[in-house]
Amino acid sequence: MGKHPAEIISVLSTSKGEEIMLLDMLDQRLPIPRKSSVAKNIVQAMSLALACSSADPKSRPTMKQVSGAILAQKIPIVEPFHAVSLAQLRHNLFRTSTFSWSS
Repeated sequence: MGKHPAEIISVLSTSKGEEIMLLDMLDQRLPIPRKSSVAKNIVQAMSLALACSSADPKSRPTMKQVSGAILAQKIPIVEPFHAVSLAQLRHNLFRTSTFSWSS
């Protein structure tokens, strides 16, 4: 992205936000994660960050739900890391049967 981190919140609410790839959000100076465990941790962190920054406060997870999700680590990676978009993280992963906000 190369912009101020706070700008991502406003970009995500536009149609342009649907086109952003997860890989584009990472620090470009760092190598692309090769280990699946590292990729899974990045996907999980970004998924939780997107859920916590939802425009609708009522749809945001509680801290208990966030900590439970971190401990459970049940967010699946169904595509190669370089092919994961923010739209997929925002719309698809939280609707899978392997991840739920229920406590």
